[in-house]
Amino acid sequence: MVYGFAKQSGGSMQIHSEPGRGTAVKLFFPRIDATQGNAAKPVDRVTLPSGGETILAVEDDDMVRSYVEKELAELGYRVITARNGPAALEILRGPEEIHLLFTDVVMPGGMFGPELARQALLLRPTLKVLFTSGYSEQPVQPLDGSEAKILNKPYRRSDLASMLRLMLKGK
Repeated sequence: MVYGFAKQSGGSMQIHSEPGRGTAVKLFFPRIDATQGNAAKPVDRVTLPSGGETILAVEDDDMVRSYVEKELAELGYRVITARNGPAALEILRGPEEIHLLFTDVVMPGGMFGPELARQALLLRPTLKVLFTSGYSEQPVQPLDGSEAKILNKPYRRSDLASMLRLMLKGK
């Protein structure tokens, strides 16, 4: 995610690690030539696309999962969370109406997002799938007969809102 943020900002990142000595991470960002008086004015609050559908958000990192849950709820969605693929499948086996699966691509525990999506679609063939990943060099293969897209981390709330509406508009 940090690498993605640095690249998105026009910068780069270096990591140097030595056994027994530790790891150093350096972030490089472009210089901004702006004086205090020329600083950008705050942007007015923009109305973002929102919805009332139910989203199952699957994320192994507790902090990220909490953040995603808050963002989705603030956009008006009903949110159910799971920390891994097997927990998400248990929820999908239940009676709860779920419109979209929002899952990380890479998760520990033996089940990555694409495998979770394949099994989820066997349970619920009309389920929409939105992947998220901080690893831009690891593309997600298309799922058979399903509409699935990827949202790269880090993403802005506006990007999340737009992608969700794009995915859910044909529900």
